[in-house]
Amino acid sequence: VTSVSNPSITASCTVNVTSDFEAPASSWVLPWGKDEAWNMQYLYFEQSSYKEPTKGSNGKNWKQVGYDDTSWSTLTGPMGSSGIAYAPYNYVWKGTNNCFCLRRTFVLPAVGLGNYTFHIIHDDGIVAYLNGEQIAQYDDWTQEQTMSYEIPNELLITGDNVLAIYIKQGEGGAYLDYGIYYESLEPVTDLALSLTEVSIEGGETIKLEATVNSSAKDPSIVWSVEDPDIAKVTES
Repeated sequence: VTSVSNPSITASCTVNVTSDFEAPASSWVLPWGKDEAWNMQYLYFEQSSYKEPTKGSNGKNWKQVGYDDTSWSTLTGPMGSSGIAYAPYNYVWKGTNNCFCLRRTFVLPAVGLGNYTFHIIHDDGIVAYLNGEQIAQYDDWTQEQTMSYEIPNELLITGDNVLAIYIKQGEGGAYLDYGIYYESLEPVTDLALSLTEVSIEGGETIKLEATVNSSAKDPSIVWSVEDPDIAKVTES
């Protein structure tokens, strides 16, 4: 703020933070099977004969978006062995010493600024991949305990996404249910002004600084004076 004529004035500023970003609401972007049955593509193997699926005709890995899984079978989850008491299941997992490769696709209209968390109950061990990047690995069963893993937002894509899982079964019971939950961040503004009001002499220049920490996208700061004929604002 620079004074231009008055020998002594009071300089002040106002700060406004605005945003045109509409944050997605908190929700399951990939629902739990306990809340909503879900479909996925799968390949089944005996563990002794397991071989990781080869790349598709377009060169995509089975863990990536765009892999051609049209030749895979479809099941409705959750999946569990007969009589297991963890939670409801739709697909009956039979036998022992076997394994599955699983692909479950979902669409995000936009990637939010909030937190995405991968939740899973499994029996036995799993390795999970989001859009080709590993996000979880646990080599044993979890019983009824839910395992949770934070997902870096940069792994998600606006549009098609795929969550791919390798899961193996040894002896005893078998189970799998999982989902991704999004926790929205409300636009929260935290403003810190180094000076809000100060007296200056004619011809002097002072510097006012504002720090904005906000989940809003592209926050704007507006500086102003009551009488532009007395003082003017130069923003930098």
